[in-house]
Amino acid sequence: MGIFGKEANGDTQLQAIIADLGEEVQQKALVQYCPPDSGRRPMWGLALLTQSTLHIVYGHGENWATRIIQSSTMEQETIAIPRDTIADIELPTAPTGIRRLFSGPTRVATVRTRDGDAVRLEIDDDGESLLRASRRHPGHGTPPNGGV
Repeated sequence: MGIFGKEANGDTQLQAIIADLGEEVQQKALVQYCPPDSGRRPMWGLALLTQSTLHIVYGHGENWATRIIQSSTMEQETIAIPRDTIADIELPTAPTGIRRLFSGPTRVATVRTRDGDAVRLEIDDDGESLLRASRRHPGHGTPPNGGV
């Protein structure tokens, strides 16, 4: 039994999500998906990077703990962005020095595709590492847009 008498199923749910992808996951990070409708709150989820695709699996929940505890009963949605369609990833500069002490742990990054779509994510350092890795075109050492 897990927290509050519920069965702890976060690992089981994660394994099911990964199995559904059909590819080995190279990196994963906890993120918040920022819906394009500015009136909606960010939703907790996972960014999963495979060789061919950046997957954002998210759902409704007040916080990350709620998402894990209730993950088997909550509706989830997935955004799949093929890595070869990523045109640009805007990563804000992480604060340094004294600014780091007074800033929050997350920053907002934007993933843009060649067809003009954009996905905004609140990320931490793990999320930044995953997005930097997704810039590299599968099978190549450089990003599809030629630079970082």
